[in-house]
Amino acid sequence: MFISLLLFISFVSSAKGINSFSGNQFFYNGMYYRVGEYRSNSWDTTNKSVTLYKSSDLSRWEYVGTIFDSKQINGLSIERPKVILNNNKFIMWFHAEKNSNFKEGYIGVATSSKVEGPYILKEMGNISYSKPPFSSDDSLRKDWSVTTANKIYKKYQNKGFQVRDFSIFTERKNYYIVYVSEDNYSLHIAKLNKDLTSISNYYARVLVGYRNEAPVITKINGKYILMMSGVDGYNLTNIRYAISDSLFSGWKIHYDNSKKQTCIGQPAFVYNNHGVTYLVTDIWDFSGGYLGLYKSGEDVCKIELNNNKVSLISQRN
Repeated sequence: MFISLLLFISFVSSAKGINSFSGNQFFYNGMYYRVGEYRSNSWDTTNKSVTLYKSSDLSRWEYVGTIFDSKQINGLSIERPKVILNNNKFIMWFHAEKNSNFKEGYIGVATSSKVEGPYILKEMGNISYSKPPFSSDDSLRKDWSVTTANKIYKKYQNKGFQVRDFSIFTERKNYYIVYVSEDNYSLHIAKLNKDLTSISNYYARVLVGYRNEAPVITKINGKYILMMSGVDGYNLTNIRYAISDSLFSGWKIHYDNSKKQTCIGQPAFVYNNHGVTYLVTDIWDFSGGYLGLYKSGEDVCKIELNNNKVSLISQRN
């Protein structure tokens, strides 16, 4: 079978002026590191590599270099790289597509013995499970979107599931991947194997038929919170969320489009600061089209949970 760290820091992170999108942030050996997509105004270089920056204070960032590039994966575009650490080995998960066509839906993993790389490709492809999901919420409602999702699920079940936007969630030394699949009609949540370089058969289909992008999971006050965007490309829309008592089932989605949120952008990753959890988003600037996305920025938003309602409060000055 082929197949984010939660960062504890003392203040809100700011990564202005660095070219590293949709990745994650982690602490290692006394330094903070930011990994992400490199964006440019050229088809030859945009989304073709993963960049790494480091900082001692989360304010001044130093460019470390390119730690992985598309030469190892036949020139495919690289999206949403996440680096995690396991037994002194650095493991990078990433999503790969051919340009911006979004037909392949590959998930890949590369490893390195050093934080600054080089990261060497271990495996890449679609996700193939030898067992059906142990949980699926497709029976909670019956409408055209669920019916469509189930048909798409069956189509990919034997040949391997495509992966779109994804993130990694850790809890009590266990790591999980949440990813968009079934042509964006459903989310899958799966446990990683102990080596963190492969995905186990322990997975569930959640929010079947709801069509979401950019899923990110965190846990506050015993409640799991799943934050995501709609399937809106690079357009700014309100962040939607779901809450559950269980990671693999019971998710109830909430929409709040009645008021404009102070937090804007598309979810990228979360981190924790002394019991306070923050969401980092990509604020995509699509005014110049796909090749203008390198001008995009980010938001850092405090996450609050009160009476089963999530508030996202921007920390922008």
